[in-house]
Amino acid sequence: MIFLSASFKAAIVGQDVREADKRAILNFGHTVGHAIESWMRYKTVSHGTAVAWGIKAETEISRRIGFLTKIEAEKINELLQKYDLLDTSVSINPEGLLAHMKFDKKNVKDSLRFVLLKKIGEPVYNIEVSEDLVIDVLEKLIAV
Repeated sequence: MIFLSASFKAAIVGQDVREADKRAILNFGHTVGHAIESWMRYKTVSHGTAVAWGIKAETEISRRIGFLTKIEAEKINELLQKYDLLDTSVSINPEGLLAHMKFDKKNVKDSLRFVLLKKIGEPVYNIEVSEDLVIDVLEKLIAV
């Protein structure tokens, strides 16, 4: 699995060396993940754990806006559980985390932009998501 993942990433980076376009898909889970790292001051949570929580949140956003089906979202969540990637000690304040998300490099002006999944294996990027939806998802998944 690691070999396939690294090969996929290398192929994408090779197609978009300057991160001008398609390479953005590699940031799935990172909008929320980087905000978690920043919220926790880069202590007590690893990059992998933060991104796993980001994948969980961004999967749910993808489902809620009608991209992923409930079954597809469940498959992704089962993998996160199966490989024990979600440290349940992670808890955040959704509004505080949202404030950290506003510094994400993918954002345009005041709009939050995400890499989401249209279906498993089909990422889409530069998708604007409302703050209300983000807060609602965070409150249900990882809020204190």
